[in-house]
Amino acid sequence: MFAPGRLILTLLWLFSLAFSAAVVVAEENAATGLHKAAEGKAPDFVTVLPASKAVKGVVLMVHGLNNNPSRFLPLAKKLNSRQQVVVLVKLEGHDMSVKNASWRLSRFRKVTPEIWARQFSESYAYARQIANHHNAPLFAITYSLGGLLTVNGMLSSDEITFNKVVLLAPAISLRWYSTLLWPLTFFPSLTLPGFSPDEYRANSGTPMAAYNALFSLRDQVHARVNSKLTPGINQASLILMTETDELVSYSGIQDWIQQNRLDRWSIVAVTKSPDNQTSFDHLMVDEAAMGKQGWQRLWREISVFLFNTGS
Repeated sequence: MFAPGRLILTLLWLFSLAFSAAVVVAEENAATGLHKAAEGKAPDFVTVLPASKAVKGVVLMVHGLNNNPSRFLPLAKKLNSRQQVVVLVKLEGHDMSVKNASWRLSRFRKVTPEIWARQFSESYAYARQIANHHNAPLFAITYSLGGLLTVNGMLSSDEITFNKVVLLAPAISLRWYSTLLWPLTFFPSLTLPGFSPDEYRANSGTPMAAYNALFSLRDQVHARVNSKLTPGINQASLILMTETDELVSYSGIQDWIQQNRLDRWSIVAVTKSPDNQTSFDHLMVDEAAMGKQGWQRLWREISVFLFNTGS
């Protein structure tokens, strides 16, 4: 049960989340993206963080909706120390190197599912080049919207494969009350204020166009996985999230895994420790969001899954 104030806050935040009737068809965009990141040049929306020593693996990291990508840096540094090259994606509307906040928000208001899907495909292609060059495994650690893009990418192209995938609270199955937000689908330019702490946000608010893009991608994933029992997403995958996540439904994802016979997927409930500094359980990308012990437990789950060690 949620406290009344917390539920109201969550409903306000989700008030712009509406179901989009259209299912975006983007196989062509995915295929284009896979071949566009060529000649060893990183896409301009990607930051590469090198491994501390000889490369043992490559990790593609994709953030969530209106999340500051730099909040992934503590986790990226842990991965670097494990001799992993990190390819950190900054989706359209989230590039914090753009200091003009108004310009960044204006880009956010023009985002489409195709833009984000193309960026994911190009980022994957670049990460795959690095992994192939070092003869190393390729992993993914993606959060919320990033997790949705990962699943969408795996469904879009048989070429998109990972050795292992970690999905942090992926926006695949949402809480029932998101259905109450349908009316705002018709107001794509409307920007709602953010309720997560300022330091976690890429912009002061999130435009309805961005939420519509997220929901179009969600609809696309469900349409694809329901139209064919594709083996593409049945790759070794671990979902980590809190059972009290305000946006993503833990039980809904459990059911989705079972219904689609994803026998290489598993879901593990994680808990935050009392010293966490955020009011939303959906936020879980760093120690401040999880609390010290919660962050240690989260890293242990990731480390055991990816590297077969809890250190």
